[in-house]
Amino acid sequence: MAAIFFAVLAHVGWGVGDVFGAVVSRRIGGYATTFWLLIVRIPVLAFYLPFDRDNLAALTWESLGWSAGLALVALVGAVLFFEALRVGNASLAGTIGSAFVVPTVLLSVIFLGETLSVAQALAVALITVGLVVTTLDVRVLRARQVVVDRGLVLALLAMLALGVYFAFIRLPVAQIGWFLPAYISFFFAPLVLLIMRFRKIPLQSPFARGVWRPFLILFSLAAVATFSYNIGVSLGYTAVVAPIAGSSPVTFAALSAWMFKETLPRRQLWGLVITLLGIVALSALA
Repeated sequence: MAAIFFAVLAHVGWGVGDVFGAVVSRRIGGYATTFWLLIVRIPVLAFYLPFDRDNLAALTWESLGWSAGLALVALVGAVLFFEALRVGNASLAGTIGSAFVVPTVLLSVIFLGETLSVAQALAVALITVGLVVTTLDVRVLRARQVVVDRGLVLALLAMLALGVYFAFIRLPVAQIGWFLPAYISFFFAPLVLLIMRFRKIPLQSPFARGVWRPFLILFSLAAVATFSYNIGVSLGYTAVVAPIAGSSPVTFAALSAWMFKETLPRRQLWGLVITLLGIVALSALA
């Protein structure tokens, strides 16, 4: 049950954090938000390194390679997702991107030797259905505005990239603990800056734009969620932890509606209920 606790903690951290992330990214942009989240973590979280000396001593070129390679895959996934939102239908791109739990579970079962009972597999399917129902804008489908365009292809690639990251991150976590694999990934922040320079996107500071309070909340919640996920997969199956943690867009949708005083459509309410039922079932079966 410890793995479930940290999966739920990651779910809450990402779900609540994304509400504040929406506030920040609307002011300074998604790329700038990603850059500052990564770069600020390097000095702030360095205080933990002296307490992680055993894992530092266990660091090898193999574990460093896994951590760095997966960090790069995650960064590519994030960039593809931003591009999908920019050039394609935002609702469909968001739905496809948030469905990374599907390849995560499949990769964990196929390559990491994890097994799910029939009941657990049904619970995972229930979470996925709830996630899709919550995030997909069916009005787009009814209007027949769905086409296989560049945005949908990019969203699918983003989903696969994120699925690879969240499935295989348990390998370096098993070797060097829950902290270092995430901490190593923060050093890829300059690549985000290079992408911004290439696309001529100005870098704006959250501290200069007056959104430092929501940024600090986002920073704290995102860090807690990232480390909680790593702890969760170190204690239990990725195929169980990932669906619970990865269904955080459902919490984001509910909290966004409450904070911005919007009414949740009936489909989103049903999606929320379905996802919560799946989480409760998967937790009980773990």
